[in-house]
Amino acid sequence: MANWQFLLSLLRPHLKWAVIGLALALCALIANVTLLAISGWFLAAMASAGLQGITMNYFTPAGIIRFLAVVRTASGYGQRLVNHNTTFLVLKTLRVSVFAALTKVPLQQFTSIGQQLSQLQDDVERLDEFYIGVLLPILLALVALPLFAWVLSLYSIMLMVVSVSALLLCGVLLPWWLSRNLKSIGTHTQAAHTQLNERLVEATRGLKELQLAGACERYWEHIDHAQHALANEQQRSQNWYARHQGLSLLVSQLTIIFVLIVMIPMVTSGAMVNVNLAMLMLLVLGGFEIVLTLPDAMLKLELTLASSERLRQLVAQPKHNEATEIGELTSQEVYSLHALNYTYPDSSNGITDISFTIKQGEKVAIVGASGAGKSTLLALLSAQLQPSSGSLECFSRPLSSLNTHWLYQHLGMLSQQCHVFSSSIKNNLLLAKGDANEQQLWQALAQAQLKDFVATTEHQLDTLVGTGGRTLSGGEARRLHIAQQLLRDPRVLLLDEPTRGLDNRNQELVIDALMALFNTRTVITVTHESTLLNRMDQVVWLEQGRVRATGTHQQLQKHRDYVRLTSVIN
Repeated sequence: MANWQFLLSLLRPHLKWAVIGLALALCALIANVTLLAISGWFLAAMASAGLQGITMNYFTPAGIIRFLAVVRTASGYGQRLVNHNTTFLVLKTLRVSVFAALTKVPLQQFTSIGQQLSQLQDDVERLDEFYIGVLLPILLALVALPLFAWVLSLYSIMLMVVSVSALLLCGVLLPWWLSRNLKSIGTHTQAAHTQLNERLVEATRGLKELQLAGACERYWEHIDHAQHALANEQQRSQNWYARHQGLSLLVSQLTIIFVLIVMIPMVTSGAMVNVNLAMLMLLVLGGFEIVLTLPDAMLKLELTLASSERLRQLVAQPKHNEATEIGELTSQEVYSLHALNYTYPDSSNGITDISFTIKQGEKVAIVGASGAGKSTLLALLSAQLQPSSGSLECFSRPLSSLNTHWLYQHLGMLSQQCHVFSSSIKNNLLLAKGDANEQQLWQALAQAQLKDFVATTEHQLDTLVGTGGRTLSGGEARRLHIAQQLLRDPRVLLLDEPTRGLDNRNQELVIDALMALFNTRTVITVTHESTLLNRMDQVVWLEQGRVRATGTHQQLQKHRDYVRLTSVIN
């Protein structure tokens, strides 16, 4: 029921158009079935009049037929126009709701959501068919079927019962039987499809390596095997669809035969006019159009509800903290960590019993071997992860209690994997400061040692960087993100290997720019560069998720392991 409420909530803002579309679709359906029945009656009546040598008024039924034909055409066109417009409106509402929900999801959940982006896209596209493919056929059947039954009951209760039963069999029972048999096949088909896509993507990305290793033909065999597995599952699915269509056709033909068996005695006994026999046969045959799209709707219903369940949970999940923001920042302690612990979902320890304090304006470096917990600690400080236990305060307030929007206005972060948007250099910079003028943009690029490169390009600031910044080198993309942080000028700056991918000359220039601009700001950086470590007020040395020692770079150089760590990495 909750999923239905969620789906109908998407339709509620556009209810007027949905009702108009339903009315037009109902008019088109009634006009089509009535046209078929009236045409049968008219042809039979004309034939009967000719055989008996009598006259009849054919102008009225001919006019009715023309009228119904016009109504069917106009209503059919109108309902397609209105219902597709309604679908686009519902899809717009859905996409806006999903995107709005994603912008409010706590950052620590983005890892799992990123892994499910493909599923999320499939769910949104599947709900694209909710109104036209699922809801509309069901509503049409619910409205038209009682009307159809009432018309048949005027001629024969037995005829009505059998015809409606046949429609329910074709529109509900057979699709339910089909969906049960396709359920396991659908799971296997999805798995085979996913496997084939993964192998194709891997082959595309690693084509050069496959060619160099002479392994192309062997890998093509794996792809061919995955293709055959998918084709086999699709063939099984088509076989069940064929059985369903064959049984539906059989039921409709048996129903027509039953109409003849029931109605012929009534005609011969004089209880019914003979021309009504043709009319009722075509009326029953046309009645199957009421449930024509119902099987497909029933098959889509389960998938639609499953997709709506996932999207509903996304939209309804707890949002980021909406606590009131801090006013003036008077606390001298930017961060205070006490007995802080974090354990990953796979039960592996990230950090254990971390305790230290960072004051305003202080420059702090975090060092440690790979896997020591440096990136985990940065993720905790930036509220991307929530501590498993312990205390983590920011400006003398629990970090989890801060308004997330406020926090990210005052917090800047340069991670190891920085995303470059598929746009121009200018637009990427404006993401950091939307009201920046060109002079400020060029100044930030100069401080990040990227001005000379941008100035030599044909379109300069308007240069397109391609998908994921593919036209930029790793170092250029890194400096672009440094320029973004220079534009933002946050109160607290978190840096994860800020000089990674830069040559020695650019490293020193970028470090000079960062230290000069953020002279009065708090800077926390993961680094092993001696040039940067010498400028730090405090160095936190992590080892296997614990604090091994703290102090200045010069003080920690008394430890041989520290000297070995920084010298080896450098």
